[in-house]
Amino acid sequence: MKKSIYALLFIHLIVFVISCDKAEDSDMASAPQGSEMTTVGNTTHGECKSLYTRTISELVQLKTTNNGLLNIKHIDAILNCAAGKITFDCNAGNGIIYITEKEESTSANCTCPYDLEYTVKLPGYGKYKLIINGYEFGEFDFKANTDITLNKRLSPSM
Repeated sequence: MKKSIYALLFIHLIVFVISCDKAEDSDMASAPQGSEMTTVGNTTHGECKSLYTRTISELVQLKTTNNGLLNIKHIDAILNCAAGKITFDCNAGNGIIYITEKEESTSANCTCPYDLEYTVKLPGYGKYKLIINGYEFGEFDFKANTDITLNKRLSPSM
């Protein structure tokens, strides 16, 4: 069980936020679902949270903004306790959003949960599968009124 927990913590050390961007096309319906976009960016985040406040699930709250962008809040993302600047890489297309969250510094020998927030622009409205740091959070419909919470239950059998 300890190995599974350490593996989970190590994998989550690569954590940070999303911002998938495409050309400045305000008509989301005109963007083909099959097109791909790659974006690198920074996230907004709070301080390292106490491990005692951690739940058994990581949550991702998704909400469409007035500009047709997708606001993402990654709750209880595990990073090292001295992460420094947190960045991310995002590749979106073909119905899948891949996000890799990364820390500026990986020298600390401890981890803690962070709440991360960022906004992304996707190729178009439609059904997407969200994968953050190699973990699938599930599928959702990105549309003008998206407001949904996805969770990934933390399991010792990973």
